[in-house]
Amino acid sequence: MKDLNSMIATEVLKPVFALVDEKVTLQEEREKVKRCIMDVLNAPKGLVSIDVYDVRDLFQEGGVIHAFDVSVDALMANRMNLMMVEITRNSTHLEPFNHALVFFFFPEEQPLRMDELQPFSDWIESITGDFLIKWGMAPQSKQELRAIVLLQ
Repeated sequence: MKDLNSMIATEVLKPVFALVDEKVTLQEEREKVKRCIMDVLNAPKGLVSIDVYDVRDLFQEGGVIHAFDVSVDALMANRMNLMMVEITRNSTHLEPFNHALVFFFFPEEQPLRMDELQPFSDWIESITGDFLIKWGMAPQSKQELRAIVLLQ
């Protein structure tokens, strides 16, 4: 049964990976984008999930896709403020972008609370022009707040 599930997963991912191959020219960057997409798609069932169709629909139009992965200590005060500083620092040189996928992983024992998401909301509102975003979050076993970000 595992082989059948692997074959089905491979067939579903083919259009997304073809899209990445088309939109990312450097092999090293292409592998990073694919790895980030797989981390998001393989996330444990989250509070807000992203599926392969979300990824395909989000990045179907437009140019090059860029990916990065950032993390901060989940026990730090103002952890989302610190996370957004890292996201901003890593995304500034990629502007302008108009599509984003952002996925947060949080420790099971320190879940993200709705009131912590304000810095993320502020970041979204700071982006000028037409902007489409898909975002999600899920628990993980590591003691860090991690974000995978894909921009186009």
